[in-house]
Amino acid sequence: MKIDIYKPETTKKDDRGNFILIYGDSGVGKSATVIQTAQDPIFWIVAERGQIDLTVKAVNRPDIKLKVGYYEGWNDLLEIVYDLRNFGKIKTVLFDGLTHVMNVHLSDEILAENYDSRDKKNDRDGKDMTVRVKGTPEMYGVMSKQMTRLMKGFEQLTIAGIDVIVTARTQDSPKWNRELSCAPALAGKEFPRDMKGFFDFIGLVERNIIDNQVKYPPLVSFEDDGSFLSKWTGISLDGGVRRKPFNVKKMLNHAHGRSGE
Repeated sequence: MKIDIYKPETTKKDDRGNFILIYGDSGVGKSATVIQTAQDPIFWIVAERGQIDLTVKAVNRPDIKLKVGYYEGWNDLLEIVYDLRNFGKIKTVLFDGLTHVMNVHLSDEILAENYDSRDKKNDRDGKDMTVRVKGTPEMYGVMSKQMTRLMKGFEQLTIAGIDVIVTARTQDSPKWNRELSCAPALAGKEFPRDMKGFFDFIGLVERNIIDNQVKYPPLVSFEDDGSFLSKWTGISLDGGVRRKPFNVKKMLNHAHGRSGE
């Protein structure tokens, strides 16, 4: 165990990056707002099908330095994340998105691996497709461990001074915590239950509706009334951090006491 005596006047400035989870409905503007307001160069890791060009055009940030990577498999993703050479000069990583990777890609890859390893000669009940798509407690346990590996990889990036922003979609009354009316949509119970400890900030992104029209930017809440998942680390804003216009740079400046920047 490493033990230091913390003295604010003498301790070296912490150059670590921030680890942020934002979640909201599909199309609410999570990715576009991050690209618009986060520090660049940005490495955008895309796991969902989407129109990259349309999103970038909507952002209207012509001088942005942007690197885009596309999900091609779980092992490939881990190799990319764990190799710091892939993130030279990068200031922000946008991982888009957690729900799709865990609930669609990773679960299907684990099921496919399990199915392919079975002895098909013993499979005579005609239920191949049922077995192929059916999850088990063991499968969800594997998914949780793999997702934890990904989070630790992202933590290494924050230690290197990179802000990591992860997106997820929303789920009403999640099975992993019935007390919440809204939370990130994630499979299983173990990883969703434990994930809050990884992040410095967790925010719910909602549409900004004025006079029955959707306005930009969307609103974000990093503090809650107990009905949804949130987390805020650092100096709070006057009046709290609920339903504020979403701006990554301004949010982090406030949290770190850099309001004049």
